[in-house]
Amino acid sequence: MKFISISIIIFLLIIFILFGCQDKNVIEMTIEEQNKLAALHYKNAFDTFFVSKHILEKVDPKDRTRKVKEQRIKAYKDFKVITERYYKSIYMDKALVSIARIEEEYLSDYGAVKYYKKLRDDFPDSKYNFEAAQKVSEIKNKFIWKIEESIHQKEYDNAILIIERLKNILPEFEELYFYLGLIYEKKGFYEQAMREWGKLKDNPKAHFLLSISYYDRKLYKKAIKELFEAIDLDKKNPVYYYNLSIIYEKDGNKEKAKQLKDAYLKIAKNNEDEKKWTNAIMEESAGNKEK
Repeated sequence: MKFISISIIIFLLIIFILFGCQDKNVIEMTIEEQNKLAALHYKNAFDTFFVSKHILEKVDPKDRTRKVKEQRIKAYKDFKVITERYYKSIYMDKALVSIARIEEEYLSDYGAVKYYKKLRDDFPDSKYNFEAAQKVSEIKNKFIWKIEESIHQKEYDNAILIIERLKNILPEFEELYFYLGLIYEKKGFYEQAMREWGKLKDNPKAHFLLSISYYDRKLYKKAIKELFEAIDLDKKNPVYYYNLSIIYEKDGNKEKAKQLKDAYLKIAKNNEDEKKWTNAIMEESAGNKEK
């Protein structure tokens, strides 16, 4: 029994030495060695990515798109080796942009934005950095469109799924909390909605929606505070002034309500969307003066 135990210990030690040292060597590998090995993977990936005309001539025309996709996904694996093993090599940013492009074209926008973000954040001097920053912004807008479409179609669970996946990849993407709050509000979960909007300190729309939630609960002072926060962030939105005037009027402060209504009219007079409301308010004000 003792002999078996010792044998097992020796075997485990050998495994540890072999694989432990291997990991150690990878970690302690010099930049020159990383560059050399990364270069091999980059060449293999590049050769695979660009499918030769000779190969495509042998493929049935209707299957050529599928063949190109297969080859590029094979190349993707070699590009990934660079990012996983040879992350100090000069090929890292090239591998990242290649992976992101393949993800975007053939696999997943989630994967694409993840790798473009890494390239944007970790390689400010890379020649691909501008492309990465543009792509992160572009794909974010694409996801916003998907979220808004899902909300419009009342597919709230699908919208939440998109938001939760993106929160893990882009934790700084604060607009996600705005949409999450909007979904909760539409589902009738007002406390959750207010909690999500409360995370957004620099989003005027979030403060505006919070003010409506407080107003509905007759918490006028809190509603006023949120609207002033919204105005500090966006002084040109006439709706914020108009809602403030309504709340002050409801709260019995007629003088303040009039000041804010005048501010609303001044800002809204050049706003096409607000013209019909400004005309109605001016007619109402004129009628009150006659009385």
